[in-house]
Amino acid sequence: MFLDSSDTYEGEGIISFDPVPIKGPANKMFKPWWVIGKIDGDIGEYYSYFLKKRHGITLQRPAWGPHISVVRGEQTSQDNWDYFKERYDKKPFKFTYEVSPKTNGDHWWLRIICDELKKLREDMGYPRDGKWGLHLTLGLPTPLCKEQSEYIWWYYKNLLNL
Repeated sequence: MFLDSSDTYEGEGIISFDPVPIKGPANKMFKPWWVIGKIDGDIGEYYSYFLKKRHGITLQRPAWGPHISVVRGEQTSQDNWDYFKERYDKKPFKFTYEVSPKTNGDHWWLRIICDELKKLREDMGYPRDGKWGLHLTLGLPTPLCKEQSEYIWWYYKNLLNL
């Protein structure tokens, strides 16, 4: 949408087991069996700005901020979880992301390339890619922008064959 989708950039993050939200009570957003990559820098704000400027879509910031979903509620044994949490929690990692944002009309995200996070999933006993693949969550459109977001998705999918 913004640049050639084959363009990529690099970013850095920190692995976070059992993440807590940026604002609000920790127990409100706690979800068991989650691992995310917390993102350093302003990637989320950058894309939110351009989605607003180019398409008139305001995104709600995710509760954990822009993040890479690594494990999404996929249960394992508590011993396995504790072992990997002790070994990887708060560990830095690097990733590559495609610069063209993706949407399904509801969520907005960036595709991620990171063998380190895929290896973590595999070591924990999960499939390397998971159901959704690695992605950096940018956010959901605000309720007033949902219809516009769905239109942009339809437009790119049907008229531009993306």
